[in-house]
Amino acid sequence: MSPGPVLALIASFLFNAVANFALGLLLARYLGPQAFGVFAVAMAGAGALAAPALDWLRHAGTRFYSARSRTEAPEVRATLDAAVAAIAGALLTGAAALALFAPAVIHDPGVAALALVSCALGGLFDYATALMRARFMQRDYAGLVILKNLLTLVPMPVAAVLTGDPRIVLAAGCVGQAVCLAVAVIRLADPGVRLALVDKGLLRRFAVYGMPLTMAGGLAMVQAFYNRGALASLAGYAEAGRFALAYDIGVRLVAVTAMALDVLLFQLAVRAEAEGGRAAGLGQVARNLGTVVALLAPVTAGYALVLHPFESVFIAADFQGAFAAYSLALLPGLAAWAFMQFGLSPAFQITGSTLPMAGPNLLALAINVAMGFVLAPQMGPIGLAHAFSIGMIAGLASAAGLVRWRAPIDVPWRTVAGALVCSAAMAAAVLAARQAFPERLSEGWTALAGSAAIGGAVYLGLAFAFDLAGGRSFALARLRRRPAP
Repeated sequence: MSPGPVLALIASFLFNAVANFALGLLLARYLGPQAFGVFAVAMAGAGALAAPALDWLRHAGTRFYSARSRTEAPEVRATLDAAVAAIAGALLTGAAALALFAPAVIHDPGVAALALVSCALGGLFDYATALMRARFMQRDYAGLVILKNLLTLVPMPVAAVLTGDPRIVLAAGCVGQAVCLAVAVIRLADPGVRLALVDKGLLRRFAVYGMPLTMAGGLAMVQAFYNRGALASLAGYAEAGRFALAYDIGVRLVAVTAMALDVLLFQLAVRAEAEGGRAAGLGQVARNLGTVVALLAPVTAGYALVLHPFESVFIAADFQGAFAAYSLALLPGLAAWAFMQFGLSPAFQITGSTLPMAGPNLLALAINVAMGFVLAPQMGPIGLAHAFSIGMIAGLASAAGLVRWRAPIDVPWRTVAGALVCSAAMAAAVLAARQAFPERLSEGWTALAGSAAIGGAVYLGLAFAFDLAGGRSFALARLRRRPAP
């Protein structure tokens, strides 16, 4: 792949991460803990419904659709599109029924219905962008992601400022997503695709491949809904809102980092498997795992290091204190989930046997629920955050065992160990600097920027020195290929 599309892809993910980060902070600030809690619980519940319904087709599209199948096997796209349209119609019908006939036990049926519409549109958008990535339409993908963020980053916070009503905020987001989806449909038009080409055999194949992956992701979303709903019952929607802000920002800073790599790396594994067989595909998955660890380890450690100055700069006063406490408790679980989803799961995706990945996620959910009953009475609301992390770490350990048994890969232990050592050195350097300059590196912009600069310089310097994940070799190779002026 040429550097231009890759840079466009990276730029789109950086913009997406920053935009989602800003959107979450702005909505929390202008809605306040109570309304943001209602919004967050509704979105988690809607996501737990919409994601399992649509995500299996996104996974199938990423794996089986390509520029080649577009011309040689139009039945692939026809089958995918027909299934997506049917499921999306059912979700939108369900949202209408929810608004009209919801039982009284739902706190706000209007918010719940709009959240389901928003998640359905988001699922359709993710499906469309997955098809773009499968065809390596990186510039189109980047432009669409940027457009979507522009059409939600401005209208949703404005609606929050003007009304403070999560229903109006969700409606504004739905309009922006619908516009982007229309653009995606136009850009992805395929010649020769028609309803008569729908193949039930292909649909079964897509389901066998994609549904276990969706089950894994869906169980993680069920965990998010359970934790927020349990907190709302235990301590009210305001406390659920504080928990949700910590969770959402943690996911965006940790998981989105890995997802940005996965978008490119998994397609490289698919290409390697197509050209060199399963062994080549698994070999690429192993190299990808090293790259994911080399990026996630410093991001996770760095976020923990800058959490208090980050809170003092970006988090609204009504959320402070609770945000840092929840974030520290959730961070191990979020990191474990990201390692499991983007480091280990691709091994099963390449082999085509994705059902085993449902087991670790089911185990994580069961332990989360069980530990919540144990820890919440003893520790209060923070116990539910610790329960989440305990469950996810257990799930990661289980997933690692399954990979070793069912889809063995040569783990790049040198890269894994190097990333952990470099991250530890980064943490030591930042903590030593704080000891030396406590008045400048404790809170505020100076502390945030200084800690990030020191930590980033130490990690990148060590990573380059030890050629972590082949970064130095890649950079030098690119320089040698550069044409002479």
